[in-house]
Amino acid sequence: MKTIISISTDKKIFETDSSVRQRMIEYGALFKELHIVVFTTQHDALISEQISPNVWVYATSSLHKILYVFDAYVLAKELLRKRKKAIVSTQDPFETGVVGYFLHHKMKNLLHVQIHTDMYSPYFKKGSIFNRIRLWVAPYVCRKAYLIRVVSKRIKLSLMQNLKITDEKIIILPIYVDRPVGIPLRKDDGNTLLSLSRLTHEKNLFFLVDVMGKVVSRVNRVRLVIVGDGPFRKALEAYIEAKQLTEHVYIEGWQQDPEHYFEHATAFVSTSLYEGYGMTFVEAALQRVPIVASDVGIMNDIFKDDESAMICSVNNKDCFVEKICSLLENKEKMRELSERAYSEVSLSIPKTKSEYLEQYKNSICDY
Repeated sequence: MKTIISISTDKKIFETDSSVRQRMIEYGALFKELHIVVFTTQHDALISEQISPNVWVYATSSLHKILYVFDAYVLAKELLRKRKKAIVSTQDPFETGVVGYFLHHKMKNLLHVQIHTDMYSPYFKKGSIFNRIRLWVAPYVCRKAYLIRVVSKRIKLSLMQNLKITDEKIIILPIYVDRPVGIPLRKDDGNTLLSLSRLTHEKNLFFLVDVMGKVVSRVNRVRLVIVGDGPFRKALEAYIEAKQLTEHVYIEGWQQDPEHYFEHATAFVSTSLYEGYGMTFVEAALQRVPIVASDVGIMNDIFKDDESAMICSVNNKDCFVEKICSLLENKEKMRELSERAYSEVSLSIPKTKSEYLEQYKNSICDY
């Protein structure tokens, strides 16, 4: 069995009841040992601890975020000195990837890299100056990896095209999503659109509000419910008010268990600029809710336009308006889309948690 040293940014691992922590414990059972180094500041006041018989989590407790990479490197290097054959797995090819890159250079360990975002989408680069720097760093990290785990075919193809990485070096393993037990109970009132999303730049929610402005002028009593939170919340609420859509667009905030929102949803809508995977697409499909989405993540891979979802090119407002309106006016089309999406997703994702965990183990140790 292998020993894994993971470099992560997810502070939820320190939360006793979090799903992330439970997932790390499950991953740990696959390996001899799992050591997780997490970017944290002293202000976070998080303490390194052992969370299961063979899983340990370490806080960098950095004075400032700018020191994350250095502090994680020092911590992980000490772990590697005692476990010379350990595999280093990084959460991304960016900041955590830089830690992995220098560890590989110094300690000659095997480097495993995970990629969860479509970094070669043109919209990723436009997102921030930090994303431009990340795009400069990522090729160096990826070329040092012995294996790269990606979450979608879209990302794999982009790596092969942009970095000339060979097919056998990239493993596709999507994000695990629990299947609902039995047929989901639906109570939709025929006019509720649902969006589950972080309120961030790449989710393109101001564009979605503009789309709703057009839809409202054509469809009576339609409303959009946005479930999620993030740094753009106040600006988005102000934008909704400025567009005079407060009677039609509602922000519910972050919810611990958003599943019941699917019960009342007529359709699920996503206008993201880019996605690596699109877990909410899978969740909507498993709940038998028809989907209207931009061509990102697993759209045009697992889902096909006009067959299992309604798909528009990114930022194509006319397309979104037309497809949403036509769907709301055609109950039979909604039923066909949702049933086919359910079938396609059911065939494409692991049937059980144990099957997924075995695939996860192989995505790191398959060499």
